[in-house]
Amino acid sequence: MMKQIVGSEQQKKPIRILVLELVREGIATRTSQIVLNVQSLRKNVRSHSVRARLSEAVLRKELMRLEDGVYDIYRESEINSVVDYPNRGPWGDNRFRGNFSGFLVRDLFYQLRPKSVLDVFEGSGTSRDFFRGFEKAKGVRVDYTGLDLARGFDVAADKIEGKYDLIIAHFPYFNIIKYSGDSRDISNCDDYSFFIEKVRCVMNNMYSALNVEGTIAVVIGDVRRNGRYYPIFNDIINMDVGVLRSVIIKKQNNCKSTGTRYKKSKYLVPIAHEYVLLFSKQ
Repeated sequence: MMKQIVGSEQQKKPIRILVLELVREGIATRTSQIVLNVQSLRKNVRSHSVRARLSEAVLRKELMRLEDGVYDIYRESEINSVVDYPNRGPWGDNRFRGNFSGFLVRDLFYQLRPKSVLDVFEGSGTSRDFFRGFEKAKGVRVDYTGLDLARGFDVAADKIEGKYDLIIAHFPYFNIIKYSGDSRDISNCDDYSFFIEKVRCVMNNMYSALNVEGTIAVVIGDVRRNGRYYPIFNDIINMDVGVLRSVIIKKQNNCKSTGTRYKKSKYLVPIAHEYVLLFSKQ
């Protein structure tokens, strides 16, 4: 018997969101199933409206079409040295500034095939939500752990317990966004040299918690402050923590600063990219 989403809250959600939830939770992956589930909640919705929302989700890269009439956001994928994720997918909380796309987590997973994953800056839970959904959709469990200062773990000072195949670190981009009022928060470092030293502490901590054949994935972007350019990715590479294996250029999307107009300067080229740095232990 086909499962259905139930609850009064579902009655208020846009059709597109219902469609995403149906596929994400593995309740329905075929067009006919999705249409029937939505219509069981919205009696007056026509099938062509549901199909239109499906097509929209595919165009927005929120869903992937496996074959005619079958959709899956967890499908196997490949990654190359330049990536672009216009949409972050249904994982995490899009109200949380500084989130990265869950599609990056998906692509890293299929590239690296880890059995255990640690996210040291879990934030709103993008990585957590991806692996929960992945297990439901594919029946494959990845041993996932998420840490965050908001829950009391200071990754720059507290020792990481256990060993992991993949450790993800989406560092603050210097002090562009201050995530809390906690003095231990790396984003509260107004001195760049001190910020880099804190980053070095985190890198060493992650390296110690890495399995022999594991990978550290660092998501980072450069910043500009008062006319000065801070190449954070370069400073991380030069820390010589682990062996640099790949540099992936990731296009920035949906950034608050994207529409900002700056005073004209011959040196002021807007930053529209960030990096994913992959380090191994050997």
